Amino acid sequence: MEHRNSTVMTAPATIRDDRARLLDTVAHEFFHCWNVERIRPRSLEPFDFDGANMSAELWLAEGFTQYYGPLVLQRAGLVDLRSTLAVLGQLVEA
Repeated sequence: MEHRNSTVMTAPATIRDDRARLLDTVAHEFFHCWNVERIRPRSLEPFDFDGANMSAELWLAEGFTQYYGPLVLQRAGLVDLRSTLAVLGQLVEA
């Protein structure tokens, strides 16, 4: 669950058992803090706290996050270039 100034993440796995997937989730949400919260589609505003804010432009923000999430992990040295390219290749094929 993400909000303007915080994010809460839960998972049934431990970092020891599912490190790559959990770090990918952290990187994805970390990038959301900047990408979608700071640079967001105008159609998301004004915020509706009683219902979902639907936006036809949200796909663009999510697309940037899908690209930069794995890139953040690679640039931080947590995964190698080969695995980053494999993830990005899967996104292109999907």
